[in-house]
Amino acid sequence: MNKCFVFIFVFLIPIFGCSAKNYYKSSNSKTQLKNSDSSVKVSSPYEEDVVRNNIAEWALEKQRLNIKTFKIGDKTIRIDCSNFVRSAYYSVLKKDFFQEAIDLGIYNKLKNDEVFSRSNFGALVIYILFSVKYKIVERPKVGDIVFFDRTYDKNNNKTLKDDILTHVGIVTKIYDDGTIEFVHAGTGKGIEVGVINFNHKDKFIIDGKYVNSYVQKRYAWHKDSETAASLVRGFGSIF
Repeated sequence: MNKCFVFIFVFLIPIFGCSAKNYYKSSNSKTQLKNSDSSVKVSSPYEEDVVRNNIAEWALEKQRLNIKTFKIGDKTIRIDCSNFVRSAYYSVLKKDFFQEAIDLGIYNKLKNDEVFSRSNFGALVIYILFSVKYKIVERPKVGDIVFFDRTYDKNNNKTLKDDILTHVGIVTKIYDDGTIEFVHAGTGKGIEVGVINFNHKDKFIIDGKYVNSYVQKRYAWHKDSETAASLVRGFGSIF
């Protein structure tokens, strides 16, 4: 049964493993939303694996083809990180996260929240949707969404400390050594494959091999790039 509740937006410094329900209170960030548990139900672990792999394969195929636009129903949308994720799930499951956010009252409420000025709006909408309707998880599986903070200076104040939920991607493979492969899109570089490894959170390269990608934009006033693992807020799962 759906219930209305007051959802207090809280954003911690991203620490892998912290719960999405740990929040700090913001006096101007109280938003009335509908809450519902609508995780995708499958009849078996095999069926779940098929869905997860289809999402990952879609993402990898679009990366290989270097696609510039995507289709959501009869709409053609431009490439960016959130539209890439949105299109993957629509193509496989016919789920439009933006429409779901509109239906739950998330989309319009966020436009009036101060956090909008320091977040990528699409990434923010999807994260809040998953917090309310699906799941934010600590350990990802293939097909899950990865959320990043501080990938660029969204509010142009020459610091990255207050920029949250600025990027998203799709987990496409998890290796035995803990390396997480993901595919992500951007307006500048197009669709790319990246890696995250929490076992080597402060390293980009070990023995000539990337263990963490560069996903943070470089600025003259911010020369020390943080690793992909250092920027992860969490992962979203529809299961």
